[in-house]
Amino acid sequence: MTHVLDADLEAFLALPAADTRGWHELTVAEARQRCRDDAPVCAGPGDQTVVARAGTADAGSGPVRIRTYRPHRAGGDLPLVVYIHGGGFVIGDLDTHDAVCRDLVAAGGFALLALDYGLSPEHRFPQVPAQCADVLTWTRQHARSLGADPERIAVAGDSAGGNLAAAACLLLRDRGLGPPRFQLLIYPVTDLTMSCASVHQAPQDYGLSAADLAWFYEHYLGPGGDPRDPYGSVLFADVAGLPPAHVITVEHDPLLDEGEAYAEALAAAGVAVTTGRYPGLVHGSFEMSAVVPAARGLLQDAARTLARALA
Repeated sequence: MTHVLDADLEAFLALPAADTRGWHELTVAEARQRCRDDAPVCAGPGDQTVVARAGTADAGSGPVRIRTYRPHRAGGDLPLVVYIHGGGFVIGDLDTHDAVCRDLVAAGGFALLALDYGLSPEHRFPQVPAQCADVLTWTRQHARSLGADPERIAVAGDSAGGNLAAAACLLLRDRGLGPPRFQLLIYPVTDLTMSCASVHQAPQDYGLSAADLAWFYEHYLGPGGDPRDPYGSVLFADVAGLPPAHVITVEHDPLLDEGEAYAEALAAAGVAVTTGRYPGLVHGSFEMSAVVPAARGLLQDAARTLARALA
């Protein structure tokens, strides 16, 4: 199979790297530091006109650090996106995705709340999706104090964050609580069993390999964790009654098939769902706005999709 990359992305990936080891060859500390080092290079500073404020969500599972964003000089109760960052459940934080959040807000005109959920292996499944669901509940309860409309809340996330966004929607439905109006899932993890074909058929040298996925999932699930649990592998869940969704995938991604399979499962269950597959891009492209114009286009498309859903 021929894999044709976006030309700008190919040029960026061809640049010499200080460390060519895969994620699975790093310690957790090394992986987190690499993520922190790579983020400003790939995503840039983000739109600095966006106003960001630090805070805490006193959710049912305990306090969670949050960062809220608003467009410059925006007034009134805005629609709000709760954003859950990616990083294989092990890496990433409020700072690594700060630029992404700023650029989404600047392009979409909504407010945004990013949460600093507990990373694995210190915090594991099922604690982490429950924490994200708790923050979503807290957000709706406190939306007015955040300058947001409690009836116009969406959840979004990339990669592992997409998994946690989907799982949080499942948990809220099963708890009998109001789900968000919309979910945006960006190349989401949906199958922790790694049984979809693209996990092994996609290029293994574009920043995420099957071995990397296994390393991340081992940290997330821990000894004896069940990779088929539907709150972890949302592809195996009963998804009836979930909020409308838009699922983004990228062509050269081990997670391509499971993202598209989840969209198909949503549609089969009667959930309104749209999809977008971006050719030439790789996993992680959502955080590459500073170096790949097509990646910036992907982010701006996502922002417009959220704005329309919350209008």
